[in-house]
Amino acid sequence: METTQFTKQALEFQKTILENSFNSMIMVQDQTEKMINSCLNQLPLVTEDGKKSLQESIDMAKKARDDYKKFVDDGFNKIEKLLEKNSPKKSVASQAAKILSDEKSSKTVKKLAASALAQADKDKQTSAELEELASKVLKSEKYSLETKELAGSVLSPSNKER
Repeated sequence: METTQFTKQALEFQKTILENSFNSMIMVQDQTEKMINSCLNQLPLVTEDGKKSLQESIDMAKKARDDYKKFVDDGFNKIEKLLEKNSPKKSVASQAAKILSDEKSSKTVKKLAASALAQADKDKQTSAELEELASKVLKSEKYSLETKELAGSVLSPSNKER
């Protein structure tokens, strides 16, 4: 499983836990408010000013609770957008495998794809010949963006001393 996918699932799990906990807290607070109001209405010693003051406190607590919920939801949304922005569209290996199995792919693109797959092992390095081919592809107008991305991935582990 990709790291980004795992992170998204963990985030969704945390979001669900927080949502359920928050909803439970709201139910407890609302039930407590009803009990307090019921008790206050039965006590003759509590003045209207006292009841009003207590209701203002309850309203402030509800507003703080709602503001907190909004703040947390905004944080989750920002993290989700960040994950979407940083998640790769397609791994180079899967892109290369698709190209190699496609009969319509050109010889140049297949060479780049094979090199990209071979370099999945971190110890591998791009040959001078493939480095030159990848450079030409990147400079040329005739190759697609997908081919240029593949060429870039082939160049990234190349020998920098050449």
